[in-house]
Amino acid sequence: MIEAEGLLAEIRTLLDAKQWKSASFLAGVLVSKLSAQMRVQTNTTSKLVYIDALIVYADALVGGGELRRALAHYSAALTWMKSHKRLGSTSNYKPSITECFLRLKIAEAYLQLNEHPKALEHLEKIELGPNAVLDTTSMLSVFMHKANCYKRRGSRDAAIENYKNALENNPYCMEAILGLLEMLPTQVPQTTGYIKRLYFRPETEWAHKWLDLLRNKLCGNYVEALRVAGELLQDIGDYNTSIVLEVAECHYRLSQGTEAIQMFAKVTQEDFFNTDRMDMYAMALQQSSAVHELNRLAHTLLVTNPQCAEAWVSLALLAEKKGRRESALKFTSKALDLQPFQVRAHLLRGSLLNQDNKSLLAIKSYRKAYQYSRELPVYQGLVESYLCNQQQTEARLIANECVELYPDHPLALGTMGNVYFHTKQQLKARKAYERALAISPDCLEVTLSLVNLDCSENRLNDALVRLKKLVPHHKFLHVRIADIFIAKRDFGEASFHYNAAIHDNPNNAQAINGLRRVDKLMLGQDPSDDEGEGEDLEDDDLVLDE
Repeated sequence: MIEAEGLLAEIRTLLDAKQWKSASFLAGVLVSKLSAQMRVQTNTTSKLVYIDALIVYADALVGGGELRRALAHYSAALTWMKSHKRLGSTSNYKPSITECFLRLKIAEAYLQLNEHPKALEHLEKIELGPNAVLDTTSMLSVFMHKANCYKRRGSRDAAIENYKNALENNPYCMEAILGLLEMLPTQVPQTTGYIKRLYFRPETEWAHKWLDLLRNKLCGNYVEALRVAGELLQDIGDYNTSIVLEVAECHYRLSQGTEAIQMFAKVTQEDFFNTDRMDMYAMALQQSSAVHELNRLAHTLLVTNPQCAEAWVSLALLAEKKGRRESALKFTSKALDLQPFQVRAHLLRGSLLNQDNKSLLAIKSYRKAYQYSRELPVYQGLVESYLCNQQQTEARLIANECVELYPDHPLALGTMGNVYFHTKQQLKARKAYERALAISPDCLEVTLSLVNLDCSENRLNDALVRLKKLVPHHKFLHVRIADIFIAKRDFGEASFHYNAAIHDNPNNAQAINGLRRVDKLMLGQDPSDDEGEGEDLEDDDLVLDE
């Protein structure tokens, strides 16, 4: 056994140096040798050394990426360990790790294989009470692994408990903070207060500001979040990727596409290989019709890390922009295969299915997103899908929950207004829209919803006033203004606005078709004769020529 123990020490030295092939070769030799010896004579010490040999062999295989082989040897070690535990020990030899550590190794191997239920099965058997034998670092790993597995499974209470345990273990575990805030959207202020009490050092003032930033963002107070972010950047430097990403997201949520794109671009300039929130960057580029930039971003992400879901979401957005919805759906499926809880992939998939008039399937996608997140776009997508499927009761329930969660958020109120509008409660819809615009006068989505309500009630002048206030910042609204002027039979103004839209984007198919229609109307011709010509002229198809 002395020779075996010496070889174990050499193998561990190789493991520390990350020499996986050498370590796995030596460990394989040791396992074979010990196995042969144990067929002749078995004693307690030989069993314990054999267990250690199996474990270091598995460690070397994990390092070399052979996870299935590693799991087979970890499982064998666990079986021997449990057998030895039942029989008791009379040896002076001390095993290198306990059963708890071994189960943690097994769980982490399963997590690398994305087999979360099997990982959780082992994690739940690790003792974490007063008699726990794990060190503080390993306990933090167990808490976080369990929290993420429970979150994936939809077990919110269990996930919350483990995120809290992780923070009690280490208040600087930012992933636990984010997870806790996401799981407790209705208690964001109380949760941030609880977390702040864990920060007791004077030098952590920046952490308090960071929590204030997150609290305001999650509560929909994006303007205040931007103010706090500005202070943070002054405190810790202008080039902090995490804070600049928060700034970019707040601009995106405020429908400030230009500013959002500038901030996301700043991130890519400073941290070229970053993938965090690059799917949101792709959405901003798609909405701004910046197809070349979107194409470049998707290509960069695929080259940088083809295993990240953000790369495939970006590719799906590009495919959608080019009118290839079937390909876009395939790309969202690829993203979700890589990361099943990728919320924006579920949102995009739901949107694509709604466009294909598959509202039932869209509801499934949005419900999946709802399982992982309570952010506003999830509620908006669910309400839209329920309304498309004529499930008005479900839409109203989700909209009510959204307003309870975000009582002063214009988009939440706008979503409630959409439910009223769809159910022919125009007065309630108008009150909801006007209350939303009183909070945020420049909110584009709510303004467009109110314009639709105005047009349905033939209040065309009111609709024009609203749109003209926003058109300097959103040039694509020229098309909507022109459509209303056609309804007013003012073909000259309609022609002016269609031309303005084409000047801003020469490939704007809606403006081109609208201008052709106006020309026919001005000549006294039937514009329906032109519809056949324009059917194949889609905005996405024109983009291909850019």
